[in-house]
Amino acid sequence: MFKFKHITTSILFLLLTFTSSYADHNHRTNVIKKILPAVVEVIAQKDTAPVNQENGFKFRNKKPGPNKEEMEQDRFHSGTGFVISSDGYVITNSHVINNVKTEGTITLRFYNDTSYNAKIISYDDDSDLALLKIIQKSENIVQDVFSFVTFGKRPELGENTIAIGSPLNLSFSITRGIVSALDRFIPNLPSYVPYIQTDASINPGNSGGPLFNEDGEVIGINTLIMSNNRDKQSSGSIGLGFAVDGIFAQEVIKQLMTGEKIVRPYMGIMYRVIIETDLNDYTEGVGVIIEKIIPSSPAGNFLRVGDILLKMNGEDIRWRMLATKIKNKKVGEIVLFDIVRDGKHMKIEFKLGIKK
Repeated sequence: MFKFKHITTSILFLLLTFTSSYADHNHRTNVIKKILPAVVEVIAQKDTAPVNQENGFKFRNKKPGPNKEEMEQDRFHSGTGFVISSDGYVITNSHVINNVKTEGTITLRFYNDTSYNAKIISYDDDSDLALLKIIQKSENIVQDVFSFVTFGKRPELGENTIAIGSPLNLSFSITRGIVSALDRFIPNLPSYVPYIQTDASINPGNSGGPLFNEDGEVIGINTLIMSNNRDKQSSGSIGLGFAVDGIFAQEVIKQLMTGEKIVRPYMGIMYRVIIETDLNDYTEGVGVIIEKIIPSSPAGNFLRVGDILLKMNGEDIRWRMLATKIKNKKVGEIVLFDIVRDGKHMKIEFKLGIKK
């Protein structure tokens, strides 16, 4: 009798142990079930005209045209996107749909295999973001209501991430990782676009897809990877993926919603980080010193070479983020700088202009 009780107790302990394990597993999959219906595969197909003597590159002394493979690649682009509103606004990368900006068809395919066409509302090549709108199938029926995702707060280093996309035509693949770094700036890309670095596996086809936190909130838009370019066969993920920062992206999306082309403010200064010899009360990472002012720029009548900018609108200026903060504002907006000029602290109101 005692032996039977012992066995029963052991079985009960195992059941409790596995129940706890599966409960955690279900929590993770429930997040996926919640967000997956809002992710779409984006197929952009360019309209093509019949080849003739004018567009077939048959004339001598004319610039050679693309080869057949290049033309086919330009005709079809595929990537990922995600729905941000119940009435069908969708975010993706600008480069995913850049072959159909003048003419062509955009098809969005959901996880349940339903498909819709979409139109371009606006796009911004600098931040590589595009806003699409689902075209409802008929105006004579009740309009479809779409599942959508929401943006989360700024993530922390080491935080868990989830990427969903269609890499290499493997539709709706789910990968996991962590936030490897914040505020990355990529060489040869606009200096004001901050990226989140993640080791979640992303590859061609993930472009424009969402990077989620573990609660299913969007923290970034997967855009590019760094890979081993020396070996074309190894051009996939090596754990260096980059997503446009979600906080920055939300500001861009607000402007895209107007349908107008984004015109970013301009100061006209070149600067570097402050070092101890520049300032007695030096604070590491805070403030910039102006090294050059572009002639006839908005800064021309307000700032001087050697000025030290410490605060903008009462907040410390982090030198890596100054360009980002400025570009997220509007042309004509007035900002208040706390500066040091010739050893004296002062405040200057600066009106943001445009580059001429």
